Amino acid sequence: MKTAIVSLLAILVVMAVSCRSEQPAVPTAPDAIQASPSTGEPVGEADLPEPVAQAVAIAQEFQTNPQGVESVLQAHDLSMPEYEALLYEIALDPELSRLYTRALESRSP
Repeated sequence: MKTAIVSLLAILVVMAVSCRSEQPAVPTAPDAIQASPSTGEPVGEADLPEPVAQAVAIAQEFQTNPQGVESVLQAHDLSMPEYEALLYEIALDPELSRLYTRALESRSP
């Protein structure tokens, strides 16, 4: 089960990286999900689409509690197949993939 999650996340990251190479070299304002210099908090967090916000929240909880996959999913009212479908939905959309990757990067320690 955990292998499937890791595999899906790896696929999502690969897709996001390949989409990133198609982006212009200079990001525009709508592209900005970066750390604020004053607080270190992500900028534009409230603007994340619901699927991305939910997937990022779950990924963060997986990082802090890797043994509690089932409990994390239950807390978000998702089954493993539903979570996999959520990641697949994000992976299929280049913009959602980019937002997901940037949001995770801005929150990594």
